[in-house]
Amino acid sequence: AGRLHVDSEMMDEIKKHHRSQPVVLVGHSLGANTAVKMANELNTLDNGFRTVDLLVTMDAFGFNNDIIPPNVKKNLEFFGENNFFLNDGPNVARDVNVTEVKNEIRPELHTEIDDAVDVQRKIFHGIDAVLANSKVEHAVPKEIKEKDREIEKEKEATIMAPIIVIVEA
Repeated sequence: AGRLHVDSEMMDEIKKHHRSQPVVLVGHSLGANTAVKMANELNTLDNGFRTVDLLVTMDAFGFNNDIIPPNVKKNLEFFGENNFFLNDGPNVARDVNVTEVKNEIRPELHTEIDDAVDVQRKIFHGIDAVLANSKVEHAVPKEIKEKDREIEKEKEATIMAPIIVIVEA
């Protein structure tokens, strides 16, 4: 019934890429709210229940952004301890068997969370983990595989770059 559709260039860009390419969504404030909506929209039949490898939310603005859909592998949530008029609290996984949610309460003001160096470091470590897990098997013609096993070894070490969307409000 009243499902909100995110219609944006960002969604179109994600859909252009192969399903095996990792997706990282990062947002602060209204951008975090939009990132959660995008994750929900990607978790539809129309979008092929696309996986979000990492969803980073920083002080998501509003009250309908705390339930993280099961297409999200990991959610890092940073929210201010004194910002409850903007963010109603920690995130929760809809399915704890498939989604890991890490909530961290922060002392910064709403406008300062995204500038905190240790928050930025944790985001980069999260992206590094996505990169480390994104080895994919590229299509190599059968005759090349049979002739040259070195290509096979190179292929196994190839890492596919993630689609990283930073949502700004």
